[in-house]
Amino acid sequence: MLPIATRGELYLSQGNYVVRDLNMPCPIVIRGAGMSTASINYQGATTAGLRWVVAGFPSITPSQQLWGGGISGVTLTYTSGSADALLVEGFNQWFARDVKIVNPQGGVHIKSGFGQKLDNVRLENVNGFMVKIEGDLSGRKRDGSACSTSSPDCSSRVDFVTLDHINSYSNGVNGHCVDLIGFANTIMGEHIACEGFDRGLSITCPAGMAADLSQCPHFIFMNDFQNEFFNSYGLYATDFLDLKMDKPYFYGNGAAANQNNVYIAVVNYPIKGGNPVGKAKFSNGLFFSTQKDCVLIEGSNVTDIKFLSSDINGCNESNGGFGGIHLIGVSGEINILGNTFCEVSNYGGAFPMAYGVKVGAGTGKTQIVDNSFWDCTARVVNVSTGNVMLRANNGPSNASMGSCGGNPGLQGNEQHMTISVGTGTPSRCVVNFGSGNFSKAPTCVVSPGPGSVAISSIATTQTQLTINGTKLSGTYFAICQD
Repeated sequence: MLPIATRGELYLSQGNYVVRDLNMPCPIVIRGAGMSTASINYQGATTAGLRWVVAGFPSITPSQQLWGGGISGVTLTYTSGSADALLVEGFNQWFARDVKIVNPQGGVHIKSGFGQKLDNVRLENVNGFMVKIEGDLSGRKRDGSACSTSSPDCSSRVDFVTLDHINSYSNGVNGHCVDLIGFANTIMGEHIACEGFDRGLSITCPAGMAADLSQCPHFIFMNDFQNEFFNSYGLYATDFLDLKMDKPYFYGNGAAANQNNVYIAVVNYPIKGGNPVGKAKFSNGLFFSTQKDCVLIEGSNVTDIKFLSSDINGCNESNGGFGGIHLIGVSGEINILGNTFCEVSNYGGAFPMAYGVKVGAGTGKTQIVDNSFWDCTARVVNVSTGNVMLRANNGPSNASMGSCGGNPGLQGNEQHMTISVGTGTPSRCVVNFGSGNFSKAPTCVVSPGPGSVAISSIATTQTQLTINGTKLSGTYFAICQD
């Protein structure tokens, strides 16, 4: 541990305290008697109610950062103004634990340091952000020179922040619940709940950082991130390297005109240095109730997206032809595996989803495998000429019988069908596949049922199966795979 000038603890017994722009230039811990008994009113503050800011920041070196400091067991209250509740600049391993913040403009603002932790923090009537984690190049390297795009050595970098059991609700303003900006690396969150913000989790990187995105948000791990009634985006993520979300829950605001559960793009930085720009994995999630597409991913620089074992339903509340996952010009690898789409009976939705997945022009390297589609107008809409694989996707059949005698029958779906020949003895039976079930002409195996006439040949296209034979009759079983 680096040497520090001094340490201390300030204990607040039961009572109400008034504090404005109080700065702790050394690692002081403010410890209150409890959230229900010790209260700090910071009305009138101009920057923040309480600040832990190292003297001279940001013009300090990493070795001049201090270790320690924090706050616990108090409630902070505010009426109006532009000040944040808590501001941290240049402190490592600072913490906030068992803290409630009422009516803040901004909640907890961390602008540099290593190993900070927020645990059991609740914010009510938020007018701006809940937590903002923001790093930049305004600081100094260890040798005293200015931070640059060529090195991670920088005193204004944020690294290794933990968020645990954090929840808040907003007044419905244009704030972001968790806001990650710029040089913010290794952010781990668990059990986070947001309600009524414009964006739930916002990830952005301004221009002017390292071209390989090493100074943009990366190594972001979120478990059980819940966001309800957002106005624009549950997740808005641009210019980042690696995001993993397990058990995310995004529920939109039916009154908001423009919204997606998830929006991913690359805005300021192309692929350089071999880094996987926009790499994201979502597993065991629930995405529903949005005006537009539940998930919109666009841009040729986005790479390696995975949606696994998630429910994506109740999209297209505007009835504007939107659906579940929409990929536009994504050249990287996309894997959509084992999800359930369009299940209106369980998740509501005033209008049917136009599609489960839409693969737009310029998109390639896409696998859509082992998903279930229920109540979608179309399962998969594929207008890409890229490499798209569809396999073992289930749901109500979109297939229909073409010519096959009089009044033929069809049971099952495009992957497993029982075909009943109609009256007469036709020499050909045609099955029309539903929209978006196969990315190319599938491979089909057709077997005659008991007592049925043997077939002479079959032919497939992306949209049809044709069975040929002499005086076809009885039933035939067909299995088709992309």
